Amino acid sequence: FDTYCSGSAFVFTGDLIRRFYLTSLRIRFFWIDDYFLTGLVAKAALSKYYPINSLFVLKPSSIDNKIYSREINYITFAHVGKIKFGLNKMQNYWNLTLKRNKRFL
Repeated sequence: FDTYCSGSAFVFTGDLIRRFYLTSLRIRFFWIDDYFLTGLVAKAALSKYYPINSLFVLKPSSIDNKIYSREINYITFAHVGKIKFGLNKMQNYWNLTLKRNKRFL
């Protein structure tokens, strides 16, 4: 596979929406949506990639370390579930995120 973004987290600018749509109409469809949109369509639309891997956590045991680290001053994406973490812990993560990112609100 060529370069593409995992469906777990990717962000694109508003100007790409129309370009991606129009480009998707003229290239051959591929059944894996992550690869189709962020690989084939993005490449044909001459898009640029900027890695955000350091912004998200997939390993549940690493979430507390990442969220509560004093070195982090940006929003972190993490996969959490209410069964494993509980609603209180999810609320604590959300409150800390809001507190650290007041400038975005």
